[in-house]
Order: sequence, then C-alpha cells, then structure tokens
Amino acid sequence: MLKILHVTDLHSHKPFYKWVAEQSNQYDVICISGDLIGYTKHQIDDDTVFEQQQFVIQWLEAMIKPVFVCSGNHDVINSEESDLNFNLDDFDSGIDDTDNWEVNEEPVSAERCMWLNNFNNKNIYADNSIITIEGVTFGVVPYNYSGDMSQFKQCDILVHHEPPAKTNTAIQNGSDWGSEELYQALKTHVISPRFVLSGHVHHPNNKISTINRTTIYNPGADFSQNIPKHKVLLYENIFG
Repeated sequence: MLKILHVTDLHSHKPFYKWVAEQSNQYDVICISGDLIGYTKHQIDDDTVFEQQQFVIQWLEAMIKPVFVCSGNHDVINSEESDLNFNLDDFDSGIDDTDNWEVNEEPVSAERCMWLNNFNNKNIYADNSIITIEGVTFGVVPYNYSGDMSQFKQCDILVHHEPPAKTNTAIQNGSDWGSEELYQALKTHVISPRFVLSGHVHHPNNKISTINRTTIYNPGADFSQNIPKHKVLLYENIFG
C-alpha cells in the first residue's frame, strides 16, 4: 500500500515548502499539482521569477521520496518573463489570476516548462512522465495540455493542475475554471484513472468530485496558514 501526500498551489509561500519537506519522510510518494511559483498578498518577498524558480529547483533537488509534479499556469513562463518581478496583490481572493497578470493560454510546449524537467534528482517526475511505483502507475499531465490524453490510459493516478470542467472541484463563485479536455477524456472513458489530483482553484465548491469511476481531489489553498491544504491517499493496488 502506498501512502501519498497531495499538495497544490504552493506559490512560493515558504512555510508550505518547509512543511512538505518536514513531512515527506512519512509518505511513499509526494504529488504536487502545479503553480509552484507566484505570490500571494500574504507574502512580503520580492524575488524575481528566476529566483523563485531557483528556490523551487533546490527544494526539489533535496527531496528523497518520489515526487510527481505538474506545471501550472504560473509555472509556464518564457525567457522574457523569467526576469520580471510580479506580485499578485489580491492573489487568493479569486482563482489564481488577477488583472495585473496575463495568463498565456497557448498549449504548453516542453521548452516552456523545461525548468521543471531538468533535475539531477532522479526521484522527480515532471510533465509527461508515466512511472509505475509498487504496481501503481502515475501520470503527469502538463498545464493546458493539447496532446492525446489516451497516452495516459494506463495510469491509476493522474496529476494535473486543472480539475476537470463541470465538477465542483473546478467551480468557484459560479465560474468554471476546469479543463474541458480532461472532462471529455474522463466522461468518454478515453482515460479512467482511479484518482485525479488537481489544484488551480483555490476555493472550490467542493474538494472532491467524481466522473464515472474516477475520484477528483482539489485541496484548494489558504495562504494565511503555514500548512498547505492537502490530501492523504492510501492506495492499494488490488490487481497487483
């Protein structure tokens, strides 16, 4: 049986990283569903995007347990953006985008998230990884993925920043921030994982939803706290 810790939307909130590192030895696998960089109104740091990246890279390099981490919309940056400061003043009052941050909704290329796919630590599995641990197959789907979802058909657990659309895990204040592509893939049985581990929506209507046989989790985010909202899964491969 695997003991899995799921966290999401850490957004450079340093206490969250400290807590995950301290807790990591209690788990077999860590899953992080995107948005590792970006600021909240509770933070006073003024690191550039590049400095945030370097902090996250060093933090991940130090992890001992397997970590599955997908890109989120704030992790997908180009070379020009990497030298900019940004501070999302009312970041956690809504979803995770404000008027002073333009989200690039183009399909994600491998190059634009290369910083999340270039680790010396072989325990880090980022975008497009499909890895089996103790009979349980994990898949990591990039943000705004435009590829063939069927490549993740064999996965028991999917890590993806956006929850599927039309679910309470994707809806906040009446707006649906979910992935239509993921919803369609689940609804039409293109993929049928037992779990989807997601984030993106900080205050979802519900932390749990289901589509067919798949359970979707979105713990949400609260940056006034030092411990991230999280989900613990005990996963037994009943077919192994």
